[in-house]
Amino acid sequence: MKIFSKEGSKEIVYIQYKDLKLLSESAQIPKDIKNKFPQSIFVYIISNEDKYFKFDDPVIVEFMKKIYYIVDFNKFKNLSQQEIFLEYKETRDKIKKIENKLNHMSKKQRKNQKGLYDAYYILLYYEKEIINFLKSNIYLPNGIKYTYKNNG
Repeated sequence: MKIFSKEGSKEIVYIQYKDLKLLSESAQIPKDIKNKFPQSIFVYIISNEDKYFKFDDPVIVEFMKKIYYIVDFNKFKNLSQQEIFLEYKETRDKIKKIENKLNHMSKKQRKNQKGLYDAYYILLYYEKEIINFLKSNIYLPNGIKYTYKNNG
């Protein structure tokens, strides 16, 4: 999950450890962005997965605005359950489309589809995070517990 906020006039973003871990492993993330991630994300500790890292670097803040597959708390908290379900359905449709495409390829063709596999796993991750948003208590960076309430 990512949460955008402001400190004075400076924009910041909080990103959960598990999402940073995903980003650090993705071939789609530019190296100059990855190099700004804290080295501690490369040591996986399950108890840290819901903790947040704070970034005030404008390059990372702007980059994170473009990453669709990390749930944006500020966006999702204002959506109705029906709107979130629509987001889930669209994601599920994209997953099925990739599965169909891969199933119609030979093993040899599939071996050369790293980008397609990356997109597939990212969509699976996003799908899981949408579900988690609806059914979980979320602890925000300030320690406050948030529970989704249907807004529609």
